[in-house]
Amino acid sequence: MPAEIQVTIDDTDVFPRVVVKLQGVTADRQEKLDTWNEVYKIKERVEGEFLALREKVGADVAADNEAGFLTGLEQQVRSKAAAARVSPFNYWRARVYRAVQAMDHASRDALRLAIQQSAPSVQAMEELFFN
Repeated sequence: MPAEIQVTIDDTDVFPRVVVKLQGVTADRQEKLDTWNEVYKIKERVEGEFLALREKVGADVAADNEAGFLTGLEQQVRSKAAAARVSPFNYWRARVYRAVQAMDHASRDALRLAIQQSAPSVQAMEELFFN
């Protein structure tokens, strides 16, 4: 994935958030990246899309245990990257899930536990829709 586009997770606040940095290797390249961002609002759109990081990750990755969570993240990175041309946000989801994998263990586990605790049970979903 391009080194000029860096996606990280800032976990210094109460809720972790996605941060996109555009770092051109030359002044000319940085100008192009800045223009691209000004026209398409890339940072704003991507960071905004993933404000609800827990919910976004939880929709795609099971968080029952750490090993399963890491495996699920890797599977999603691969599948979203492979389908990047289908939807622009597939590309960004792959980048975000890779950034979640790169989080320090304690922060990633806190995110996993938050996902696990917020996931409704199958029984609760069935009661919601069928009762």
